[in-house]
Amino acid sequence: MPDDADPTTAFLRATDESRALRRRLMTQSDEPGFFVNFGLIAFGFIILISALAAIGHFTQVTP
Repeated sequence: MPDDADPTTAFLRATDESRALRRRLMTQSDEPGFFVNFGLIAFGFIILISALAAIGHFTQVTP
């Protein structure tokens, strides 16, 4: 690579590559967000249903 003899060209190439890598990592990090949110919502529903079942179980009126 004869371009790397010039420090400015080498620096600009490294900056462009790091920007491209950072952009690719930022776009990839958004991918599992839907699944994480879905998992948290499902977990919340499970806790809510369990709490309602526990309240219903412990507040039964015995005849």
